[in-house]
This record gives sequence, structure tokens and C-alpha cells, in this order.
Amino acid sequence: IQTTENFIRKCNIIIVPNSQGVFSKNGKIASVGLNLKKGISTHGVAINLNNDLTEFACIDPCGVAGQAVDKVGNYLDISLEDAFELWQEEFKALTSRAVTH
Repeated sequence: IQTTENFIRKCNIIIVPNSQGVFSKNGKIASVGLNLKKGISTHGVAINLNNDLTEFACIDPCGVAGQAVDKVGNYLDISLEDAFELWQEEFKALTSRAVTH
């Protein structure tokens, strides 16, 4: 989650603290999923970049009724490739600090 929050901040978007999930002031902007099956864990991140958000009107993000959904494209024109590169930079910065020799 920290990598995704750092990425969102690098896009000059304010994160709402203490929220379930990753939220901007206008709504949920990213999701993190975890799965555990037969002792194997998998995880994933979904960041709303430039997608159509109308389908999200049918769900309650993180179980919060009436919560809006937001996207990075409302703040910044960024391609999927550029977003992924920026996200990777944040991931590398966090993981390189966590490794000790």
C-alpha cells in the first residue's frame, strides 16, 4: 500500500489519511487485494488512471456506502506506461531501504 500511496502523492494528489483503501479527497483511487489459498498468498494493486468510472456506481468501495470513486486522470494526464514506471520507482525506493546486508 505504501508504494501506491507514494505514487499517488507523486501525482500531486492528496491522500485521505486513515481511510479503508487508498482514497483521495474525491473518492477511492486505488485498491489493494490479497488472497490466500492452500498456503500460497497472492496480491495485486489496481489504480484508477484514465478509466471510465461509471460502472463503479453499482458498488460500495471498501464497503463504504455512497463513497465516490476517483482517478488519477482527473488530476494529471499520464499514460499507463509512465504510471507503471513511476510506480516501479516508488517500489524500488521502498524495497531498497528495507534490505539490510
